[in-house]
Amino acid sequence: MTVALPYELRQEFLKGNVVLFVGAGFVKNYLPSMPLWQDLLRQVFSTLTGDTNEIFKYCDAVFDQRRNRIVHPAEYLRLAQQFELARERVNRDTPVGDPSQVPSIHELIQRALTENYTPEVARRAIKGSHLAAAKRLPLPIWVTTNFDTFLEDTFFEEGINTGADIVLSRPVRNVDFATPSGGGRTLLKIHGSVSNPEPAQSIVITEEDYHRFLRGDRYIINKLYTLFCERTVVFLGYSLSDPNIQFIYHEVLFDQKAGGSPGDSHSFSQIRPSFFVSRSAIPAEQKAYYKHKRIHYVENCSIEEYFKQLGSTFDTFEQGRADITARIRADVGTYKHWYELITWNTDPAKLAVEDDQKVDSLAQMLDLVELHEAVYKASASAVTMQEFEPATLNLAVQGILRVAEHWCDEFLGRGRTDLLEMLLDFLKYKQRVRKSGVLYSLLNAISRWLQSFPSLPDIDRFVQKYCTLIQQYDTAYNDWGDYTYCLEHYVIATQLFSHMSNPTRKRTAEGLYRQLSMCGRDMGDSWYTTNRVYQVWPQFHAAAWPLLEAEIRKYGTGYKNQAMLDFLKPGGDCTGFLPRQGSY
Repeated sequence: MTVALPYELRQEFLKGNVVLFVGAGFVKNYLPSMPLWQDLLRQVFSTLTGDTNEIFKYCDAVFDQRRNRIVHPAEYLRLAQQFELARERVNRDTPVGDPSQVPSIHELIQRALTENYTPEVARRAIKGSHLAAAKRLPLPIWVTTNFDTFLEDTFFEEGINTGADIVLSRPVRNVDFATPSGGGRTLLKIHGSVSNPEPAQSIVITEEDYHRFLRGDRYIINKLYTLFCERTVVFLGYSLSDPNIQFIYHEVLFDQKAGGSPGDSHSFSQIRPSFFVSRSAIPAEQKAYYKHKRIHYVENCSIEEYFKQLGSTFDTFEQGRADITARIRADVGTYKHWYELITWNTDPAKLAVEDDQKVDSLAQMLDLVELHEAVYKASASAVTMQEFEPATLNLAVQGILRVAEHWCDEFLGRGRTDLLEMLLDFLKYKQRVRKSGVLYSLLNAISRWLQSFPSLPDIDRFVQKYCTLIQQYDTAYNDWGDYTYCLEHYVIATQLFSHMSNPTRKRTAEGLYRQLSMCGRDMGDSWYTTNRVYQVWPQFHAAAWPLLEAEIRKYGTGYKNQAMLDFLKPGGDCTGFLPRQGSY
């Protein structure tokens, strides 16, 4: 099954901003014999008495769908700690150094993960896989809670041997996430490694270990928080019930935020959205629970499919970059002319360009915008064209946007729509709705033009194109600022209802309801977007209310929906919609 990765995730990947956070399921995907949490704990507890079911004497009776006894993930850390207490009792009557003494859980974990594992088998397991092919991709930072050396022996092996890649394993006192020399990668093993000759000083598995990690490994914790705030984290090989996920979100990130508490709706306001890759569909109740942690989902996607999609995204991008670069090189003199002529404060009215040349001239200028957006800004690569210095090109792009808006104003005033058509197609096919200042500037201008020139020829088709771009943006991006941006444009779009087809009207009402439903004081909901409602709602057109009302009622009359019906209807007082003080 082919799964399309979220657009925002693909763009962050191309910029080299993705952090892969991999768990035990990642390794098991390639080496099915590798044990998971429950397997390790059962092996460990069996050393107390020789009984493989010894662990069940220490935990609640939980059964799977086939009525097999299992250990609930919520008990993993407690059980690891309880084993240490149990082995101390067993060892009291045995002299120190006696071979019959039960080793520590850290030593037993080290033994379990190394006895039946060889690097050669691991390398054969990924041969020909999409993971192996991903070595060419811009994936600079990997973080893992795994103790084994699977990644070092496979994906990172060549880079480690050449010195391009670095592996940092707990205990770590200095973590530099700048790109290693040679453009290599960094692997951070936050819970230690079986390669450490003193496993008790490295491996984090008991409750005591976790709390010691939280208190003593401040450097790692600070760096983790920075990664979640500045980059896009993708979880691979975890279940949502994994104690590592719970610990990272409940302890590490909560511990770092200033003055928050688990009930605070702004607890995760500083971190960027993360993505959780799941082989199966995610139950709705789990989605709701993790919403306030800003976790989004890539469902029905295997680990191999994920890397396959990254490879496809990279190849498509590289081809597009090659195309625009080749087009500019073929006529570099013309492009240099615009690059040198236009800057951020250029007065478009003073450009000596005849009307019959403006369409071709703007097309050439937009090629420079595409070069800037798709080559200079959208990639982790430092490759640029030496003829176009990045900072100067950035200023030229700002000027080109001013020229585009000025010329389009002139053309539309005379009933000509060819430049408007060009800009709409540029955003869809060249810019690919990529989030940037260029997108915001042009969408805002297009919105203004459609309202200012309602008698344009073929106005209905242009409105459809504009609404499609807003809906694509809404689908692609998941940050709170994106919710607010889409809310504004959906509200403005209601003024164009008379020019919309019925399906477009319905999608606009659905999109508007979706943004409104994310307002309010619930965990994960946005006060920023809510406050923006008060400012933009006066622009809402009453013609859209019947469809919006139907969309609201379709989802019941909970307090938030009732607030929409009471305060956002035509003639209502929108400032009464979910006010910060008090409750509705």
